[in-house]
Amino acid sequence: MGEENQIQHRKSPPPHIEYLNSKPKLGEGPILTCRRGVALATVLALGALLAVLTMAVVACVLPHYRAHNFEQDQIQAYWNARAGAEAYLAGTVHLPAEKSSLKVGSCTLTREPGRLVFEGRSGRARERVVLREAQP
Repeated sequence: MGEENQIQHRKSPPPHIEYLNSKPKLGEGPILTCRRGVALATVLALGALLAVLTMAVVACVLPHYRAHNFEQDQIQAYWNARAGAEAYLAGTVHLPAEKSSLKVGSCTLTREPGRLVFEGRSGRARERVVLREAQP
């Protein structure tokens, strides 16, 4: 019986030799560990590239977006001034003689020598419509 145990022991290699002769399982061993590092570096590089591209697109689009919004504000300011002038001409808005300025909605009516100035506002934009006063 002692001989059989010794023979079986001789047939199976020690545990450290068994590890060297076996193939690594998925996710184990030095080869796959290096691949994980490369994958991480690749993902980080792609993330940085994506961030730079996103900032470039935003930098290109943002000035056009702001210019478009300001242009819309200018158009709206003009129509606010024109609406104030039309309301004055229609007789729905009166500027008392003792006042030199009157605010009506988004329009300010100002009396200057010989003319009436209607200044419309919208956002950051200001537009003016000027009417000359009739001489009596």
